[in-house]
Amino acid sequence: MQKLFLTTALAALFTLAACDSKPAAKKEEAKATSSESKAADSKATETSAKDGSGLETPKELQAETVKNQGMVEDVERIVMNMVKRDPQKFMETIQMAAQFQQAKQELEIRNLLDTNKDKLTKEDDAIVLGNSKGNVTFVLVADPLCSNCRTLEAILHNVIKKNPSLKVIMHQWAFVDGGEQSSRVARYLSAAYKADAQKFGNLHKAFLMLQEMPNDEKLNGLIKGAGYDLDKIKADAESDAAKAKIESVRTLAKELKLPGAPVLMAMTPDGQLGIIPMGGNEDDISKIVSQLAKEESPSKSGKKAKEAA
Repeated sequence: MQKLFLTTALAALFTLAACDSKPAAKKEEAKATSSESKAADSKATETSAKDGSGLETPKELQAETVKNQGMVEDVERIVMNMVKRDPQKFMETIQMAAQFQQAKQELEIRNLLDTNKDKLTKEDDAIVLGNSKGNVTFVLVADPLCSNCRTLEAILHNVIKKNPSLKVIMHQWAFVDGGEQSSRVARYLSAAYKADAQKFGNLHKAFLMLQEMPNDEKLNGLIKGAGYDLDKIKADAESDAAKAKIESVRTLAKELKLPGAPVLMAMTPDGQLGIIPMGGNEDDISKIVSQLAKEESPSKSGKKAKEAA
């Protein structure tokens, strides 16, 4: 408990310090951060790990080990002294810092989603699950080999059964285990969807039922078993255009500063995208779909009012 308390306190103090540091300190910090960032970028490889939040995280986004333990110990001593002197004021400071950080993150996410909305809702280079003409739109960013992603995708198939108005635009972000096999699987799934969207639902469900990472033989067997021409699928999946499509999703994920996958978003009636917190079960997601289906956008309401007049 004390360790968790100190971690929260340290985060809050660092947040406040960052907001109140002197220009010279900011300059040195920016310089050091830039140097560390370059070093991290040069070593980063696209592999993944589970972070305990329901996300699988690319290596370059995983937390680095603290390098200056002495500095952390100094701050811990300062924190404990503050707690002893004035516990109430200290907690108020922590709460203020947490609220500030949350508001800052929410604003950044809102701006990033607004900026990239057209890319996220573009269906040409994506896989669309459910009703392609549905009036409730979800956007999913997922890796085909990410276990948490596969669990969510299976849930979404069940939600689609109960909610025929739901459309899920799925972008495949390949990064698990270096991204090579993920990229290959993603390309083959995309090629199959492109060749015949009607058959894709059954292929995708069969794929999600696999208990282990599919090798080429298993993947080819699934595609043939779903009634596809394997040679045509291979030709499309191994094309430069298919590989470029996967890279474009990686770029999009980077622009969005996604912490990992899966990331599920919902389109509100007024046309804005919002992230659905992970951890929701099938019933929770179905309730969101039902609520969105009932709501009506202001623009449509205004149009109907004009027509009535």
